[in-house]
Amino acid sequence: MTEGGAKSRRPSGFDDAPAPSGFAPLRPLLKSGETDLSRVVKNLSAELARLDSRVRLDVEVLEGPDTHAWVLECGLGRSLVRPRAEEKKKPNVRVVVRHETWLQIAQGKLSPFEAFITGRLLVGGDTELAKRLVQHLSDPSVPYVSPC
Repeated sequence: MTEGGAKSRRPSGFDDAPAPSGFAPLRPLLKSGETDLSRVVKNLSAELARLDSRVRLDVEVLEGPDTHAWVLECGLGRSLVRPRAEEKKKPNVRVVVRHETWLQIAQGKLSPFEAFITGRLLVGGDTELAKRLVQHLSDPSVPYVSPC
């Protein structure tokens, strides 16, 4: 196997093993096996209500030909979730993700940074705020490592 024309330095037998991630997963927003998107968004909103500032988050989950989209307005003890319609206000952070990836993140099985780095999670808007949100939501039992 080669990497960019150079021979791979990984020992044989490790080609299919996933690389360990140094990034913390989120505190689980769903129990393993649960798949209710509305519950994930409700739990996410409740967690974000504890932020020390206001945030407007646009979440779009792609499931086959369907798109599920919500607007969350959270922080300073406030938590509001509604289905996304034509919005006049721009979100601070926009997240686009496939259903399977969203569930893995919500169940604490996949770090949002790992999903982002591998192209399975798209983030727009204020990326510094997005990093703060992930840090706020990260599992405290795993050390938080900033991606940059």
